Amino acid sequence: MKGKTCCVTGHRDLPQNEINKIKAALEHEIDAAVTDGFTCFMSSFADGVDQYFAELVLERKQTIRRWS
Repeated sequence: MKGKTCCVTGHRDLPQNEINKIKAALEHEIDAAVTDGFTCFMSSFADGVDQYFAELVLERKQTIRRWS
């Protein structure tokens, strides 16, 4: 079975007062992607959104067994 792939790119310079809101939005979208069958998540690991995305995906990987 082929999996679905989710990629992200975003801004590096983020307002400090918006970071929690951005992370919450990323969490919501990652959870929606998992529910929709996405199993591969890619990030360039650039500062900002890319790293937040990667961290959140890694946190979820600990609890989702179907990911490799």
